[in-house]
Amino acid sequence: MGFDFPGGEVATGPIALVTPDGEVRRVADGLAFPNGMAITADGATLIVAESYANHLTAYDIQPDGGLAGRRVWAETPGDHPDGICIDAEGAVWYADVGNRHCVRVAESGKGPSRPREPVAPRS
Repeated sequence: MGFDFPGGEVATGPIALVTPDGEVRRVADGLAFPNGMAITADGATLIVAESYANHLTAYDIQPDGGLAGRRVWAETPGDHPDGICIDAEGAVWYADVGNRHCVRVAESGKGPSRPREPVAPRS
């Protein structure tokens, strides 16, 4: 995360790549609380939930595992996306713990999203 949570001064965080042979390298920086991550079905794009930026960020995955082409994949106004997954249609579902719901979003400008799906309270 890059800061003491909760309550510390917010700082951005990185994404690290760990290769099968144990090499570790930083492949992205400057993310506002990087959280859930998912790779598209074609293996070409990494989508990251930036909880403190209120959006999903996408990167092109390079042949060596590096990341390029950072862009906002979808805005999540008023939400703090946490865990994510990609469905069979290529849309992303994210959980927002604070708001107690899950939301399905399509890539910005590429189709409709479904309404928020309520999350049942746990006892």
